[in-house]
Amino acid sequence: MKEIYKIDLNRDKSRENAYLSETLLTKIEATLEKWEKILLYLNKRGTFSSYVCKDCGHIYTCPNCDLSLNIHSNPDRCVCHHCFYSEALSDTCSECGSVDLQRVGVGTAQIESSIKKLFPDINIYRFDTDTLSTINAKKEALSMMDNADLIVGTKMITTGFNIKKVGLIWVILIEQELNIPRYNNEEQVYSNLRQLLGRWGRVGQNTDIILQTYAIKNPIIRSLSEQNYKEFFIAQLRERKVFGYPPYAELAYISYKHKDKHSSLSFLQKIYKDLCRQKQNNVEITLVDTSIKRNNQYFSKIILKWQKIREFIEPLRKEILSNGDLSISFEY
Repeated sequence: MKEIYKIDLNRDKSRENAYLSETLLTKIEATLEKWEKILLYLNKRGTFSSYVCKDCGHIYTCPNCDLSLNIHSNPDRCVCHHCFYSEALSDTCSECGSVDLQRVGVGTAQIESSIKKLFPDINIYRFDTDTLSTINAKKEALSMMDNADLIVGTKMITTGFNIKKVGLIWVILIEQELNIPRYNNEEQVYSNLRQLLGRWGRVGQNTDIILQTYAIKNPIIRSLSEQNYKEFFIAQLRERKVFGYPPYAELAYISYKHKDKHSSLSFLQKIYKDLCRQKQNNVEITLVDTSIKRNNQYFSKIILKWQKIREFIEPLRKEILSNGDLSISFEY
């Protein structure tokens, strides 16, 4: 793979957009002059990540899911990326009536809009689930990418596409993907980016590859830029061994959903007590004491960690199979 470069957004910013460096804009011009394509990767669709009142701190959330609403444009709306609830963008805070509302974060639509202002004559195609909402749109995607000068894409672009004549791949804000609280999140982010960055090397294209970030010293970003997969792999295994995560142990998630928050949690509390009574050796059993709201259903969860989880929860198998609202998933 060709050398991968890093850009520190703390030092290199453009006047147009805090997330587009001057180096990026210069590289875009040079790539277009060679009649090659540009791919900007940002795994966050929409325009802004959230809508916040600067006076009282209220964050607009989805009434069905308790997730922060994302701002989309054309027309301006607040949208939940989980259940697709949407509402018109308000000019005043629904809690305190303030008009001092702030749009926070960055998404593909915002990046597309900024680049259009700077390069009004080029053909830009945004490749995310907003633009691929219909079957016909999906069928047209390959043709649109072939004809585009610049493609702004999310995670969808990392697999299954071999776009010709790509002269520049620019990854914007990897750190937006690194704050998900899962033990294997860093591995998934690393794998997605390696697949994205390695695709053009495999087909013999001479592509410039640049990572743009505020977290310039992040170990994952450093490992990617140095293409040191072995170092990343060893560090991940060492950390998982210390904390007892797969492949050194098995993880199981017992989940129960109910339209009533109290009923959801109390049902799993009973299962939790049953599991604790039959607890053996060093099995770890954790009841997550807060329920998560999704699509007007409350999900409660028990996390189990041990070397022989399937054997341990065998007494629950009949109850799990007979209850459609009770589920279990495993990770090894």
